[in-house]
Order: sequence, then C-alpha cells, then structure tokens
Amino acid sequence: MTKFLLVAEADQIQKTIFKATRLAEIIGGSQLLTNWCNEKAEELREFGILEEDIIIADGGAFRIIFNKYEDCEHWGMRLAEDYASVIGGTISVTKPLPINDENSFREVSVLAQLELRKMKNNPLPISVNQHNPFVNICDVCGSGLGNEKIENYQQISGNNDNTVHDKRKILCRSCNNKLKLAQESHFKSNFLAHVKNCFQGTQKDQITLRMPQEVEELASYKVRNNIAYIVADGNDMGVLFSTCNKAQMKSLSTELPKIINETIAIVTARMIVKLYEEEFAAGKPFEVICLVVPLILGGDDIYIQLAAPYSLDFVRMFTSLYIDRMQTFKRENGLQGEKAGICFGLVICKAKYPHTLAYDHAHKFLNQSKVAAKAGRVGINADQVSRSLISFGVAEANHRLEGHYQPSLQPYSTEDIASRRHLSLKELISYRSKLKDVPSSRLAEWHKFYDISVLPERPRSQAKDNWISDFRYFRQRTSINPSINTLLYEALVTLGSDNEEELYMRSNDSKFGSGIPDLLEFWDYASDLADDKEELEK
Repeated sequence: MTKFLLVAEADQIQKTIFKATRLAEIIGGSQLLTNWCNEKAEELREFGILEEDIIIADGGAFRIIFNKYEDCEHWGMRLAEDYASVIGGTISVTKPLPINDENSFREVSVLAQLELRKMKNNPLPISVNQHNPFVNICDVCGSGLGNEKIENYQQISGNNDNTVHDKRKILCRSCNNKLKLAQESHFKSNFLAHVKNCFQGTQKDQITLRMPQEVEELASYKVRNNIAYIVADGNDMGVLFSTCNKAQMKSLSTELPKIINETIAIVTARMIVKLYEEEFAAGKPFEVICLVVPLILGGDDIYIQLAAPYSLDFVRMFTSLYIDRMQTFKRENGLQGEKAGICFGLVICKAKYPHTLAYDHAHKFLNQSKVAAKAGRVGINADQVSRSLISFGVAEANHRLEGHYQPSLQPYSTEDIASRRHLSLKELISYRSKLKDVPSSRLAEWHKFYDISVLPERPRSQAKDNWISDFRYFRQRTSINPSINTLLYEALVTLGSDNEEELYMRSNDSKFGSGIPDLLEFWDYASDLADDKEELEK
C-alpha cells in the first residue's frame, strides 16, 4: 500500500522569534514554538495518525506519514496557515511524496530534503496589501495586524520605565501569544525544571531559580554590562538523518532535543553550584537568576544567551557531555558514521545590542567553524583535525581577513585534546589562570603588538623588521622579572611558536596566527570554572 510523506520546516525561526524585543517575550516566543509543535502532534494523533508515523514534530520541523494523498495535502496547508496565524511566520511545505514500501523510506526522505531546500532557496513572491487606515499594526513587531489592545502593557511585560507615558499597546495575535506565554514561562520554564533536577540532595530545596526579565540582569553579572550569545549546530546531522530508517529517524528526532536540553541544564547547574558554593554551604534558602537562557532550541540548532565571564568554559564542558551522549545514542540505535561533533559561534556584545544582529554575528563565527571542520575531513591530515570547533569575537570589532599575519588562531577545538591544526580551548583558557599575576599594564602592552594597524601584512617588509625590533625591546623589559618573563615566553610558544622570524606565530593554513591576541581579547570571558572560588572572584 502506497503511503505519503509530508515534510515541513519553519523558515527563519530566529527572525520570527526576534520580532519581539523584550527578553521575556523572546523566551515566550521560543516556548510558543515548542508548544505549537506539541499541539500539532496531538491533533495528528486525534486525526488518526499512528504514533510511529509522526516521525518528527519538533523545533518547527515535521516529517509525517499519511495513508491518503488528500489528507497529506490538507495537513500541509493546515500547518502553513496555522503557523502564520499563531506564530507569525512562514513554514515551507513540500508536496506529498509517495512511499511505496518501508525500504524506500530513506530514498524518499532524502528527496524530500532536496525539495525542501529548493523551496527555501526560491520562496514564493511576497504580496503587499493595500494600506487601510482602519487597520491597526502591532506596536511590538511592527508587521502583524493588530488583534487586541493590551492595557498596562509596560507593567505586564516587566518594563517599569515610568518615562513611558502610553501604557497601552496594540498587539497582533502572535505577539499577544508570546506575551501571555512569557508571563507563565517566566516562573514555569521547562528549562528551569531541567536545571533544578540536576542539583544534588538538599541543593534542590535550597535554591530558587528564576529567568531574568531583562538582558541587563544577566549582563550585570561580573563584567562591564556585556552578554554572550552562542550559536551551535551539530556536524553532519543531515547526513546522519539521511542514513536512518523510519524507526531510527523517529528515535533520533525524539532523543536529540532531550540530549541537548539535558546537556545545557547539567552544565548550567555545574556553573551555579561552583559560583554559589558558599551559599549552598550555608544551608539556607536563596534565590538567583539562571545564568543561561536558551532562546532557540530546535533539533540540533542551538541559540543561547549566558553570563559572559564563563562563556568559553561553558562551551568546552557542553562539548564533552554532548559528544559522549550522542555517541552512546548512536551505538545503542545501530547508527554508523563519524564521531559526533558540534561547532560553535560565540559573540560578546553590550546588553542593549539587538538580538537579531547578535545572532547574525554569532552565525558568521559559526560558519567559520563549520568551514574549518569540513575542510579537515578531506585534508591530508584529516585524522589529526578536531571537528568540534569554535570561533568567537566581539560584536562590531574589526577582524582582518587579509594579510600574512593574523591577530588570531581561530577556530579552536572545543574538545580537550588538541589536534595538529587547532589548539584546544582548554589550553587557551588555562593560560588565563597561569598569567593571572602578570600586571595588567604589561598585558595591555603585549596586546598592542597584535593590533591590525601594527601587524605587518607581508612576510618581507620594513613593518615586519620594526615589529621584531620592538618586540625584542618588550621582552628585554619583561626580563627584569624572571618569573613573569618565563610565563610570558611559555605562553608565547605554546599558543604560537618559538620562531621569531614568523613573529612567534604558528601556521594556520596559508597564514600565520597566534592564540595570544585571542586570549588577551577575551581575557574577561575566559574564566576557568575549575579554578577555586577566590580566583573566579578576581
């Protein structure tokens, strides 16, 4: 009997969620997407679709098998219309694809993915409605049609700014749904429940976790009112899904979100236990904000916001747990292929920096990591290349791409074992602790040698000779203190090389770079949670 596969996937989820500007509404928007997918899965069950035929219904993605062509077509249109109405975005839906037997599922699934990519790359033209002066536009997203007037919006949304005179807002259905859910999820977040379950013994009774209402709450933790955003994406997940049979795909789509959610929760709990160990030791109840806020969790796509000082070490700990859990899952379900891996892009920015722009910057860094990870698969030293990598930077900073000498050695391996081509993040972070006693003035002076206006662009130039001469003088001055001089040279060689002719840099593909400028640039964000509490406070 011929069956039919429905494949649907939400378009540009981040832009849909970031139509809202307040953190509580963004969290509500992410939860709204999760709830909507769960509701559609339940409606499909009530319609008569077997549980085994609801293969994927998570993160705005659907893979559903129907017995009839008409039902498959009807549900495709229904998903698109309901998504636009409730979420406020668009979802790409393929035409029903026939499955002649169980053995043809893999081939049809791969074909469906190709059809979906074509649709996303060639979307339908957007039509513009004629302006109607009697229609209200949503005051939050600025694009939806006004559906309801909300009194005291400022108070409801958590904004206590008394300078705002108009307390009313007209909201579209999507933004109104996000606002209502934000009020609930602020106290009843599924993620907070996951984190709390990771505490041990009496810790669960002591601590009360809450989500920050504003980004400033999270950004005010320790460092300069800055915040970290991390975008992550699993390596070759499309390839892995394409090798799955029907049962394996359903199992993978069900377990992958659990693995990611639980891994983030475990690392978050570890951070909190370390940073608040004195409060736990006192044995009294206390309340803290959650230092990690998931903004988008869909399939293997991750976008989270977190306290900046521990962002690099968070990535390192997450990678280790994620790979272990994914490898266990693949082994238990008979899935073959390369070792599980994941790539990251991390950006540091001010608290008031727009979420959409922060996402774009982080995604650019993610793309750099993924390109390097893919290049390692086909290189002559492919076995010596880590495929879990991270690139990072500060929003709006000037990152030079041209020139023989680069003020960076990115990307870094997020696994604790360094490869031949990529230093490990653990090694980079370790020198944050080792160099803690070096005067900040000396570190600042060292950092200036890697400014893009100072680094020579060509291997043979007067600028290079000047750099070497100036750096020799710098090293001569640091030799006054032998212990500090030894530490600086050790870091110089470990994170670069001992070759003065190449400015103490190591080869990074066709160019040369060093980890020193990366460490000094991210000094405030490279805290190692393995350090003792006193050192972390510094």
